[in-house]
Amino acid sequence: MLTPICASDKEKSGLKATHRWVKENKSFLKERLLLDGALLFRGFPVQNQNDFYSFLELFIEPDEELLDYTAGASPREKVGKKIYTSTSAPAFVKILLHPEMCYLKNFPSKVGFYCKQSSEQGGETPLADARQILKEIPDDIVKIFEDKGIIYYRKMLYLSSLRKFFSEALSSIKVSTWNYAFKTDNKKDIEAACRKSGLSYTWNRDQSLTTEAKVSAIQKHPKTAEKTWFNTIHFFIHEKYMFGNYMGPIIRLFRKISGEKFEVFFGDGSVIPLLIKKQVLDIIDKNTWLFQWQEGDVLLIDNYLCMHGRNPFSGHRKIYTGLIGKP
Repeated sequence: MLTPICASDKEKSGLKATHRWVKENKSFLKERLLLDGALLFRGFPVQNQNDFYSFLELFIEPDEELLDYTAGASPREKVGKKIYTSTSAPAFVKILLHPEMCYLKNFPSKVGFYCKQSSEQGGETPLADARQILKEIPDDIVKIFEDKGIIYYRKMLYLSSLRKFFSEALSSIKVSTWNYAFKTDNKKDIEAACRKSGLSYTWNRDQSLTTEAKVSAIQKHPKTAEKTWFNTIHFFIHEKYMFGNYMGPIIRLFRKISGEKFEVFFGDGSVIPLLIKKQVLDIIDKNTWLFQWQEGDVLLIDNYLCMHGRNPFSGHRKIYTGLIGKP
């Protein structure tokens, strides 16, 4: 379970006092982040995205910076300098647990979240220890993934006027386009971003973009050398696990008709058996526990160690995020 780090009256007095406290306790906080995989700051005077930005800056290592969300697979809107909505996916969508941007070779090392407004019902953030998940996956399966790695294959569509119109009702339509994923219509800029992210790319005749990333399914933490389960193969079972029993088949049909694809394979191009994907999902579910937001909360996650997701919710919910990593 996640034990909150609660602010005393001194730290509550203002953002400067908070920054001073973090700097004075930096060694302790870094050690605890490596031990627990996540830190929850509660009661600190973080009141908006600018305060959140300055709070995250305190945890940036000398070779790191706050990153832009480029080539992402989740719908997000920018709300400040390198601060984004955690996701703009509809409230009914259950976002399965995942390491942030594990489908790229260059992924963030830490992820920060800030609660501007908690939901009326639901909207919890599920968390799970990626080290424990790896320990519970059978050794023979782990060895296959260590030997072969995995390939994320993605076909992104062109954001035509028609798709832009329908995306107002369903944001997943918009995020499936390369215009939205890369935040530009300039193909040269997209090609540069692909190279920077470690993606191979192909422009297709129908104006779609195909990308591939061969990555490790298991990562070793750069500081502790601990091995962690670092992939999202369990996302690729059926859309119903994210979109529900009714919308799931509709989304699947829409993707088939439109030509959009987002798939995962072993690193040699062979198919990952459905049985393995389900087995992994069961292990993740077994090790998941829920974190309920309170307004003003800041959650800092070590992306190597802690997987995160989002439960469906009702009412309004505003969670912002910032990504820390090597540029």
